[in-house]
Amino acid sequence: MRPTSGRGRPRREDYLTPTQAAAVAASAGYPISSKTLARAFDAGDLPGYRTPGGYRRIRRTALEEYLRRVLDTTDSIV
Repeated sequence: MRPTSGRGRPRREDYLTPTQAAAVAASAGYPISSKTLARAFDAGDLPGYRTPGGYRRIRRTALEEYLRRVLDTTDSIV
């Protein structure tokens, strides 16, 4: 069950625009562009939803998981 506001909608603070998501990623040490995040969203690699106007919204927790899975290379280079 996903967290919702009073009317069954996702809570606004749980979701980010691709630009906001890129800023969060950069502050966490993962330099990635908003375009790259939008492409990952479109490919289905980054969960979220589209607003009725067609804008992308990326779940904050999904962004954290995506960054760890895709960009964290600390254990992959041996």
